[in-house]
Amino acid sequence: MAIYSTIFFSLYRFYESTLRGRDTFDHYDFLQKSQWYPRDQVLEIQFAELKKLLQHAYDQVPFYRRIFEDRGLVPEDIKTMADYRQLPCIDKDDFRAHKDEMIARDHLGKTMPKATGGSTGQPLQFEYTRTSYEWRVAARMRGYEWAYCRDGEKVGHIWGTAIGTPPLSQRMKEGLHNLFLRRKYFNAFLFSDETIEQVCRELRKFAPEVVVGYARPLYNLAVSVRDRGIRPPKLRSVITAADKMQDYQREVIEEVFGCEVFNTYGSREFMLIGSECEEHTGLHINAENIVAEIVHDDELFEPGGPGELVITDLHNYGMPFIRYKIGDLGVPSEEQSCPCGRGLPLIKDVEGRLLDMIITRDGRMVPGVFFPHLAKEFVEIKQLQVVQNDLDSLLIKIVQAQDFKGASLDRFKEEVENVVGKGIRFDIEFVDQIPATATGKLRVTISNVLVEGRLQE
Repeated sequence: MAIYSTIFFSLYRFYESTLRGRDTFDHYDFLQKSQWYPRDQVLEIQFAELKKLLQHAYDQVPFYRRIFEDRGLVPEDIKTMADYRQLPCIDKDDFRAHKDEMIARDHLGKTMPKATGGSTGQPLQFEYTRTSYEWRVAARMRGYEWAYCRDGEKVGHIWGTAIGTPPLSQRMKEGLHNLFLRRKYFNAFLFSDETIEQVCRELRKFAPEVVVGYARPLYNLAVSVRDRGIRPPKLRSVITAADKMQDYQREVIEEVFGCEVFNTYGSREFMLIGSECEEHTGLHINAENIVAEIVHDDELFEPGGPGELVITDLHNYGMPFIRYKIGDLGVPSEEQSCPCGRGLPLIKDVEGRLLDMIITRDGRMVPGVFFPHLAKEFVEIKQLQVVQNDLDSLLIKIVQAQDFKGASLDRFKEEVENVVGKGIRFDIEFVDQIPATATGKLRVTISNVLVEGRLQE
């Protein structure tokens, strides 16, 4: 296995660097070194990249030029992080309202589109660059290696698969890509009492070194393995993502699979933002690629409780994200350094990522993340929320971005039915707004049949 991994890594480097002309491995090599720099040096690198981004945004992005002018600032005024915080935070509504103004003039026609449902259930269409993508992949490679997961080793993914039926060419391309990278995907959106046992059989047959997946389906998988006496696959580690992992879930997953569990935090907008290292003292932020702040009323928040997470992407020059409220709550770390010796800053935890599981009477367990995953495929959806009051019905509330009807609405209903099954009734209610919680967070799924993640008796 180790020999194949080494050979693959060399082939992968050749493919990315020589055949595709990408800088992914140049960034990866730099990140491998920079993680061990002293904290002050890491922050100096981060601020230097931030200064370049701000100058570019001022010169090329009308939206940010106007922000600077409204504040009576020019990029040369930003000499410290305190100066930087004179710039306002922005959110998804800003991107929707000003998308054309937020694309850099020198990158028109050169960006790549992407969409996210996000943990707040508000779909967002945005643009990013190849350079940004290369940095994201390099940061993901480094973060996963902390969890003993290196590209080229077999990895099972308990994940959400594409909505609908992608074109044959896309399926063939993804199939070859996953075959080469030795990845196998299991659709977490279709988990049930029956499919979990089948997943275990296929995992043992595939024999991955690592499993990556949504925290809640991984926990349900571990519980089923434990309670049914199913033989688990032998794993080196488990990496959780997308929904927040609770302490009790980590304990069960580690007990059942006999390996360490590593928590990560990321988003469609930025990919991997932070990861646990072997010390499990919090999430190391990929500070060479992003700036992560935790704020309250747009002011820097000190340790002691959760605040709003604000992210700046240092390398997406096509459509810059500068002081972007990602819609999640973070807990500042009281620790300035980690026993591992890495100089990367830490945050203690991310709150507000818990998306309630939808449970059906026939045993299906649908992660709440399915619904924003689905929503991003429909431009008609501005916001949505799913409420489950009993095992036999769902209420789906939708705020429309434009009229949602006809074939598009029928396709939405079909995709929901494919996942939740025909045994559950769901009603769609079009509403003007969906109120946030007292903390300002919108819950995408609300399950009133679950208590602390468990089915009520």
